[in-house]
Amino acid sequence: MTKDEIKILAKIEKEKKRVYNKSRKCFHPFCDKTAINSHVLQKNAFISAIADEGHVYEYEHLPFKEQNFHFKKSGINEVFTFKGFCSFHDDFLFRDIEKKEINFYDYKTLLIFAHRILAQEITKKKNVIEFHESLIQKNIGDSQFFKENISGQRLGIQDANYTLKKVLNNIKNPELKEFNFHTREIKQLEICASGPYTFETTREQNEMHPEIYALPLTDIFVNILPTNGNTTVSFCYLNSNNLKCNTYIKSKFQLPEVEFIKFLSDILVAQMENWVISTTLYEKVKEDEKILFNITQQAFNTDDERFEIDYNLFK
Repeated sequence: MTKDEIKILAKIEKEKKRVYNKSRKCFHPFCDKTAINSHVLQKNAFISAIADEGHVYEYEHLPFKEQNFHFKKSGINEVFTFKGFCSFHDDFLFRDIEKKEINFYDYKTLLIFAHRILAQEITKKKNVIEFHESLIQKNIGDSQFFKENISGQRLGIQDANYTLKKVLNNIKNPELKEFNFHTREIKQLEICASGPYTFETTREQNEMHPEIYALPLTDIFVNILPTNGNTTVSFCYLNSNNLKCNTYIKSKFQLPEVEFIKFLSDILVAQMENWVISTTLYEKVKEDEKILFNITQQAFNTDDERFEIDYNLFK
């Protein structure tokens, strides 16, 4: 990396910190209070279960660096947080998964998890847009790349808002049953994950009829969480978006445990961002960051994100 590239990178990092550290308003549409650092996951119920002296290792994507896959040691108060809701709405909206025993086979419960995941994703995309618009305005970096990224983020927000509306309607009226969910308990994995990934590959999107492509893509809301000495895995997604998705996910949940765990590893490495691992697991995979970087690069460059991966986080 040249000196000029290093200077540009430093400016980008400085601007990113400025934008991401700004005060934000509550995500709730009718609230003007200041957002707190909302936790996507309970730190005491889930993250603490795999933490070592209050720390875990966080997957970090560094888009402006040559090797953009990295594990960062973080405190449990820092991970899975975003400036989302004010303290009142954070408590009011999510008390069923914060202060009650969680039933991962309950329809409404999984939708509440999806609500929080969507709030984080929309907030994240809005931050990226503001960040990249600022870089363009200040003439830092590749403005064309930033403009294309902004366009993609806006489409993502449009799809996420559509799904969020459905989630909120189904939380209020569970009898609508507009979402499918699958839950399975497996042996404990040294990981916490809670986030979305898009089912349709780039190739599938490119082959879609324009009328189908205009519809929102299928976001799958994934939770992989330690529970009572095991790991509970839950997938939740709209049942009207893509019939192929339901057949595919059902088949994966019926796999033998070893193969199912490999499927989870593939998704985490190639298609998801929101996950942390224990110190024990980090010690096993820390020498593989170069391998993981190459896989993420392949995932970025391919049009078939469900490609076969010759790597397993949990092996």
